[in-house]
Amino acid sequence: MLKISTDKFGKFQITCRLIHPVVYLDHCAIVEFANNPELGKKFINALKNKNGTLLMSSINFFEAAGFNDVPQAQRIEEFLDDSLPNVYVADFMKDPGFFFPNGSPDVKGEPKKHWLAEHMLLAAKANGGTPTFRTMFTEVVNQNNSFSKSFDDLKVTVAETVDIFRNDPERNQEGDEFTPDIDMYPPYLLMASILRDTQINLNQKFGPNDSIDFVHSISSVVRSDFVFLDRKWCNRVNRAEQYLAKFNVSLNLARRYWPSSNQFDAFFDDLGRFPC
Repeated sequence: MLKISTDKFGKFQITCRLIHPVVYLDHCAIVEFANNPELGKKFINALKNKNGTLLMSSINFFEAAGFNDVPQAQRIEEFLDDSLPNVYVADFMKDPGFFFPNGSPDVKGEPKKHWLAEHMLLAAKANGGTPTFRTMFTEVVNQNNSFSKSFDDLKVTVAETVDIFRNDPERNQEGDEFTPDIDMYPPYLLMASILRDTQINLNQKFGPNDSIDFVHSISSVVRSDFVFLDRKWCNRVNRAEQYLAKFNVSLNLARRYWPSSNQFDAFFDDLGRFPC
């Protein structure tokens, strides 16, 4: 839940709480809900009826650099505004408790931990104290020339790093021999199991777009109750979960769906059965 309040001096403050059930949507799912008002309203009503939380990551925002469609960005902002206050924003790499237990180290010149929440606070201040996503996606689209290159570079860098990792014989042997242990950090367990799957199945492609799905999936699947991902990545997480189960390692992983009519129906049924 995202809440804006003022202290005794009238200074705006922001608090974010991740209240279950937690739902994470990748870019394609957000677009589906934003472009279909009936479906989007059904999602928001179902989430709020359960007093749940829509988890948003910095990757959700960066993906707006991949398209040049301001009306689409505005529809996304309207959908997310309607979801408030049942929203939690996080940078999966920077913020503690997601990809890394304590978050990644602060680097001079780069955003610090909880920068996305601070950005929401600034937007709320400009909106008279009411939280809003207005301009947060349209700004990225309007600055597409600068953002898109950085985003594309990130995707290529991750894909090339994984490709080198997959084709290193020593690393492949390590992956083949990877033995999960329940005491390991859950996102690491899932990440290592997914990477192992790509190592022993070199016929699987791992391109730039897979880089983003990789980042989407690791933290969201571990921290959420329900996630929408690309179908291919749902299957990759399924295989990773099955590998962990061979070693009696059971993680409380989110139920996985991909954007399609029958999957939306299954999601709403499962969310409706989630214990309050």
